[in-house]
Amino acid sequence: MLFSILIPVYNVEQYLEQCLESVLTQDFGDYEVILVNDGSTDSSPSICRKYEQRDPRIKYFEKRNEGLLQTRRYSIKRASGEYILFLDSDDFWEPGVMSALHAEICKSHADMICYRYRIVSDKGKRISEDRGIFPDRTLFTADNKELFLRELVSSSRLNMMWTKCVRRAIIDVETDYSAFRDKKGEDFLQSVPLIRNAATILYLDDVFVNYRMSILGRGRNFRLRYFDDYEEVRTVVKKSLIQMSVSDETMQCFFTRYIDGLMGFMDDFVYIIDGFHSFRESCSHFIAFPLYQEARKRVSPSSLRNLKHRLDYMMLEKNQYFLLYQTHKMKNDLKVMLGLKKKRRKIHSGQSA
Repeated sequence: MLFSILIPVYNVEQYLEQCLESVLTQDFGDYEVILVNDGSTDSSPSICRKYEQRDPRIKYFEKRNEGLLQTRRYSIKRASGEYILFLDSDDFWEPGVMSALHAEICKSHADMICYRYRIVSDKGKRISEDRGIFPDRTLFTADNKELFLRELVSSSRLNMMWTKCVRRAIIDVETDYSAFRDKKGEDFLQSVPLIRNAATILYLDDVFVNYRMSILGRGRNFRLRYFDDYEEVRTVVKKSLIQMSVSDETMQCFFTRYIDGLMGFMDDFVYIIDGFHSFRESCSHFIAFPLYQEARKRVSPSSLRNLKHRLDYMMLEKNQYFLLYQTHKMKNDLKVMLGLKKKRRKIHSGQSA
């Protein structure tokens, strides 16, 4: 069997059929679908069973709720295909995905193939499209693979598991990820070992996935614990990069992106926090992180491409906490006034929301 398509399922009754139909209507038949219900409380299980009865290539499993990362790891262990494809159950494929991947595998025998995605609305209407990163059909080998890795740590555009077709033999199947259950950044965490293990990586400048910006999607609602998640995941990634003996340039990209990502939290962070005191307290918490302390020695504000993030970082480094807080509070208040955001209950920095 060539492909195993892994689809984790959790309370996606309004999207699941479109997701499954986008697989079953492909013009390629050598595959299995691994559906894993992660403790859904809606009608998703009955939809899964209906499709399991309809097509023998669909294998359905049920488990207690453990989150996306553990559900994917559970699925990988039950897959038998030579290559693994990841698809979230609120997303859907373009036609011809597997036949195109099959053709590229026959040509290049790549261990991993990456491709682009389109962002669609809750109703599946096009919003925007991820732009190309490398020239079409760029092949990465031992000689130039660090270029791919450098792009991975420089942005979030190559992180997603659902933009990858991966030879099962290079997946760290037995690695225990349970300590990172439901942490933000789990795709980044899992991607680094794949790149390390892949002898060849092929980049396709083609859109295969429609990524739905649904209200149910993970990451739509900011949580204070994301700061700690961010630090924990990137601490492990940094250790992997050191073990891979990457260049100082790549490490610099890693730390620059680390700061850039933290600054990217600011709007949503201020949106949920209960006043300046809680804001200051939370800032004091994350600037004490070991990675932040290391990054601030290496990353200057001028090295950040995003002007807003550059200004936020400057204010943070100059201890201008009140100005930083007021800047984002005014932005959020304006968005609420314009109807772009809803008023919400504020939380204290000690709360785990």
